[in-house]
Formats: sequence, C-alpha cells, structure tokens
Amino acid sequence: MNFLILSLENVGYVLVVPEPQKGAADGLGQSRTQPEERERSRAPLLSIFRVSTNNLIYCQATLGCLPWGVMFAFMTDYLAQDVSLGVVKATTVATSFSVGYAVGVLLNSIVGQKLQNWKPRVDDW
Repeated sequence: MNFLILSLENVGYVLVVPEPQKGAADGLGQSRTQPEERERSRAPLLSIFRVSTNNLIYCQATLGCLPWGVMFAFMTDYLAQDVSLGVVKATTVATSFSVGYAVGVLLNSIVGQKLQNWKPRVDDW
C-alpha cells in the first residue's frame, strides 16, 4: 500500500508544481509565474491520461516502484519471526515466489512470441 501512496504523491507533485519554461534559468526566457499560464501548462499534462496505453503503463509502473528485493527480505523475516514458520520454511516460501516469477516470465515470453508469430500487427523495424 505504501508504494501506491508514493506513486500518487509523485503524480500530485507533477500536477501542483509548474514545469519551468525552457531557458528560464539561463535568462533566455521568461518564467511562468501567473496562475492562468500555470493552468494552461497543465492541460497537455492531463491529456496524457486519455490514452489507455499510458494508463496501463502507469498502473504497471505503480507496482514496479515496490522494492522487491527488500520485500523478500522482510517477508522472510516476518514469516520466520511473527508467523513462527522458522527460517527454513520462510525461505522456502520466498523461494517459491521467485521460482513462480521465473516460470511466469518464461511462459509469458513463449506465449507472447507465439501470438506475435500468429498475428503480427507491427511491421518489422
């Protein structure tokens, strides 16, 4: 749940803090300080949420900001100490998560390649 709060905090930051005008720090441009210009600069930013692919990427990135290595270390400790599984059983649970991840990546890549070969939608680059 903490990773979701952190990701929302970053989105909020982007919506509240205006993007500086290019060259403003060098004295080559004028900085945007007036509220109406700040509101106009947010409109293109909010328009990126209209694209469903962007929303999918944001959802994936929200889960991706979780430090998985730390989660496995604390999950093993939690299972060993608080749930009283013992170190060996807690490590077995964490290892099964890792093996499941590896098998899932492998199977999904095979299925994805078969789907791409069956019905390609993008020309070769």
